[in-house]
Amino acid sequence: MQVSTSKSIKKSSTSLFLVDFTLIFLIISSSFLVYFHHLVPDVKEWETVFFSITPKITPTVQALAYHTLVKISPIIFFSIWFITEKHWWRFSILVPIAFLSFQLISNLQDEFGILPFDSFELILVGVYLVLIVMINNYLKYYRFNIGAKFNIDSENLYLLPRSKENKSRITKVKGVLDQENLNRDQLNTIYKEYNYLNETSDYLKSEDFARQTYSFIPKLILEVLLALILVLTPLLLSLYDFVAPGVRELNFLGMNMPLFGFPDLRTFFWVVCAKIILIIPVSLWFFSNRHWWKYFLLIPFSVGLFQLLEILSSTSEVDGYKFFNLVPIILLISVVMVVLTRRFRNYVLLLEFYNIMEIKINKTIKYLSYHSQSEKKKNLKKELTALIKDHKKYAPSEYLERLKGIKKRLEELSKEQS
Repeated sequence: MQVSTSKSIKKSSTSLFLVDFTLIFLIISSSFLVYFHHLVPDVKEWETVFFSITPKITPTVQALAYHTLVKISPIIFFSIWFITEKHWWRFSILVPIAFLSFQLISNLQDEFGILPFDSFELILVGVYLVLIVMINNYLKYYRFNIGAKFNIDSENLYLLPRSKENKSRITKVKGVLDQENLNRDQLNTIYKEYNYLNETSDYLKSEDFARQTYSFIPKLILEVLLALILVLTPLLLSLYDFVAPGVRELNFLGMNMPLFGFPDLRTFFWVVCAKIILIIPVSLWFFSNRHWWKYFLLIPFSVGLFQLLEILSSTSEVDGYKFFNLVPIILLISVVMVVLTRRFRNYVLLLEFYNIMEIKINKTIKYLSYHSQSEKKKNLKKELTALIKDHKKYAPSEYLERLKGIKKRLEELSKEQS
């Protein structure tokens, strides 16, 4: 039977976790990216030892930093979404990525004029789109991620065994696995834990906890609607164009739109749309996502919603230091996810032992069958070799029962010969 060694299994799991934790880091850090504009001085020209920045259009360097970071943050979110998505409608995510990237590069070109020619923005956007498509195809995240490998997703994450229980099981089996040749009691101990893990894995794969899927037509309608919303999302950033610069009053359904502390309504709509284009996609991403780390998306959603409510409820500084009010919510989400992540990691460690135990069981039974020249044991050896070779034909429980049967007959033959 072709099974990985414990070292290769651990290395594989570690690399898969590294990809997931990198994505989680990008999601969380990008949530607060816009606040970094406070690190830039609110001056017309910024000179340092390494560089000098003088915007041509934006009044201050800090304002330019804000405009830039407001674009970069959703670009990162959309890019991660595309890279980790497997459904056909993922290509609609490329539309807002292309639109936001073009806006970002065009704005920087207008400010600094560093590109060789005007249409070079389109080339850069095209290169970025090709790059993330290549990353999507290379990673094949929907297939080769830690959750898919061990059949764990956001809907059964809470079903995983507790950390304390995991540690006791690992401690119980670890000493036995270090033995070169096992006796009957030791092998039975491994069988018992092997059975437990097999039942737990089957429990997570059972239909009781499988996602309830819609019929084909409604599901297709939902996917088409989702794709349509994603394609139309960039239009949100163009709504402010319907308001002329300098307009301070707008009558809507008999009510005058307040300025909420902004110099004019055009600026107000621009800021609001910049928040909405973050909140709506993250919401759609959360509800369509099934990866175990999906609950980390509640952090950018909470930050974006707080920023929007802050704009609509006060005349204070936009995206100012009031985000510290979010600390309790962020801490709550983080603590819950850290606990679940810890449980996830420990369960993966258990499944690594699952594979090691399987190797040990096979090795022990082989040892029993090879150390005899009797005709019956030679036949059992052939039967064992054939069973290991064709192990994929059997369910794990049936495969284990067949191994147990061979082991029992080997022990009976050993008693007869002794």
